[in-house]
Amino acid sequence: NCRNAACGDGYIYIGGEDCDAAGPRTCSTSCGTTGSQACVDCRWEASCTPPDETCDGTDEDCDGATDEGVWCAASAGTTEQLNDVWFTADGTAGFAVGNNGIIRRWNGSSWSTSASGVSVNLYAVWGSSATSVWAGGASATLLFWNGTNWATQSGLATTGSVLDLWGRSAGDVWAIQSPAGLLGGSGQIYHRTLGSWARVDNPVEESLFGICGIGAGTLAETFFVGGAGTVLHTTSRGLYDIGPVPRATSLRACTGDSRGTLWVFGDGGKIVSWDGTRWSEEHSLTLNGLKATWGGWVVGSRGTILRLLLGWRRIE
Repeated sequence: NCRNAACGDGYIYIGGEDCDAAGPRTCSTSCGTTGSQACVDCRWEASCTPPDETCDGTDEDCDGATDEGVWCAASAGTTEQLNDVWFTADGTAGFAVGNNGIIRRWNGSSWSTSASGVSVNLYAVWGSSATSVWAGGASATLLFWNGTNWATQSGLATTGSVLDLWGRSAGDVWAIQSPAGLLGGSGQIYHRTLGSWARVDNPVEESLFGICGIGAGTLAETFFVGGAGTVLHTTSRGLYDIGPVPRATSLRACTGDSRGTLWVFGDGGKIVSWDGTRWSEEHSLTLNGLKATWGGWVVGSRGTILRLLLGWRRIE
């Protein structure tokens, strides 16, 4: 019998309103999970909004898929530190390498141990297919997986740790090693073509830590990043020093995007981009060191995870 009842006055007019200025209420979704209904114009929405997906083996958001778009903990089957990981494009095969010679193999559904035959720390892994994979690590260790087992390979320097591996195909693979001398010096670069490794001169006296590439065919470029803001890239005349990244210390990783932009990551949360002409510094939202990148994601110290959307966004 309210004469001046109105939607938004905080009171429910019985017979005229379902709710008024109320928060959402719980409801049952079409897939049996607990969702929410909002109060819109003093009426409960007709539909029940599913909750966000979580990693629990069920389909919370009622889209027919399970645990999609969320991070899930996977049993590694080891307590050793893992330093690098690589997967085939379809995700049906992959390898993770780590300390004390550990290699874990992914078969599309679970991880298992893949005997490396070595006990040194392994720092890098990259492959062109599930039957053509390279791994490298301390004491100039270089391994190759042929689809059945790992075998020690030669062709690189006999001293210096293999720090990164990257390639465009089985016949075009790059490797970088730490300086051979005890007093430092240039990082060592090797290129594998026509079935053999060949050393490529490093034009700077700096260690190198990461390899990446952008473009394809005649436009393909390979980049190397390292200490003191060093960035090198391949040209028809060999390696060319782009010039140090402004105000950068050690650079640890790099990647290219579909537009031909090079992204470089390093200590102190450093993120810079190169458009072929000039460097641009990006706001990374962290001072933690950034160590590795893949497909628009970057990871680093203290559990840092960043993702490139319209800008760099920190992921908790």
